[in-house]
Amino acid sequence: MKLREKVEHSRAPMTDSNIFFLHAHAAMKRAGIDVEEIYRRIGINSSRLMKAGASHPHQYQAVFWQAVEQYTGDPEIGLHLCPQLSPFAGEVLTHLFVSSPTLGVGLERVLRYIRLVSDDLSLQLSRNAKGPEAVLAGKLGDDHTPRHSEITFFYGFIKAARYCSGDLFKPSLIELRCSEGEAEEEFESIFGCPVRFRSAETRCYFPRELLDLPLPHADPELASVHELVAQRRMRKVMKRDRTEEVRRIISTHIEGGRCMLSDVSAELGCSPRSLRNELLDAGTTFNQILVETRQALAKHLLISGTEPVERIAYLTGFSERSAFFRAFKSWTGLTPLQFRTRCGQQENDS
Repeated sequence: MKLREKVEHSRAPMTDSNIFFLHAHAAMKRAGIDVEEIYRRIGINSSRLMKAGASHPHQYQAVFWQAVEQYTGDPEIGLHLCPQLSPFAGEVLTHLFVSSPTLGVGLERVLRYIRLVSDDLSLQLSRNAKGPEAVLAGKLGDDHTPRHSEITFFYGFIKAARYCSGDLFKPSLIELRCSEGEAEEEFESIFGCPVRFRSAETRCYFPRELLDLPLPHADPELASVHELVAQRRMRKVMKRDRTEEVRRIISTHIEGGRCMLSDVSAELGCSPRSLRNELLDAGTTFNQILVETRQALAKHLLISGTEPVERIAYLTGFSERSAFFRAFKSWTGLTPLQFRTRCGQQENDS
């Protein structure tokens, strides 16, 4: 099954900035890997993946790294690409970091807007006032996140801190959630410090005095500009969050009956008018989200199971089979049975 097909039937709303793929793409090119062949194998156009400002479903990472590992035959490809990675914090975040007055302020600013990189990132900075070290710790994905993603992202983040500090940032210990794999002895050489594995969370320990280290390219005026850009982009993320909240509630109420704007707004604790305006501000409407949710669920049920069409009509909120048929044909140009048959044939041919 192609990458796009695998992701299409998942209900998880988490997304990643294409910064992951931009840096991995550049590192593989430097390493002499035929990246276009990898994209061909996973069934996606590289220009779509590389488009500036694009974001992609979080599950793309698993499919992407599986294809890279299979193509190269290297189970430690993420680690081996680390030396080829450019300083990594993510577009505006890198600029915000570089223009900050000190390393500590730069880290705090980047972490404030870390969701611009991925919905599945959560990092905190602890100054550990009672000890000699500061700790950058958090969650880089979950148990289903590829170990290559954790390794390359955290190495890239550390490399960005080194770059922004004029190569003065020196970790004293790295702890990773992933296993050591087949190259445990290589990690210390590549990361430049001891590395431990199977940790409860990803952590980077470094001397606390580095937080007060002045950054060589500090520029208060530029920092203000970059922060405004980061704030604007974060507002877009928050609007998307609201849309996904509405989508989630619709999914839980859609079965067997009508799902009204008033029902969803009540569950969110706001008025229908307020929710309607929020969705308009996010570039969508309640009815649009309702139709999209019905359509995605109907397609998923038709492809992945053997539920009778009458049952699927009920599960997607239609009171009559005929109404479901008319709506589905308006979405796809096919009846539900035609759609199921065609998808079954494509699956058999692949």
